[in-house]
Amino acid sequence: MTRIGITGHQGLPEAALDYIRSGIREILKGLEAPLTGYTSLAEGADQFVADEIQRAGGQIHLVIPSERYETTLHGTAAQLYR
Repeated sequence: MTRIGITGHQGLPEAALDYIRSGIREILKGLEAPLTGYTSLAEGADQFVADEIQRAGGQIHLVIPSERYETTLHGTAAQLYR
């Protein structure tokens, strides 16, 4: 079993996204299943890693850092909190 805490930058450069996803996939391949990620699903790195963990068959546990946190989210993350 592997537990992963996820945090990182927002506003990742578009030109780097394929490289970042590839690197995340390589790291996850070497980890013992089942995978569990812990994240607040902020835009950027949090969502990238969470997405790749789910693609690898893992689970995501949401960490809610403050009241009404969901009002700060946009896009996919906002939908997941509903």
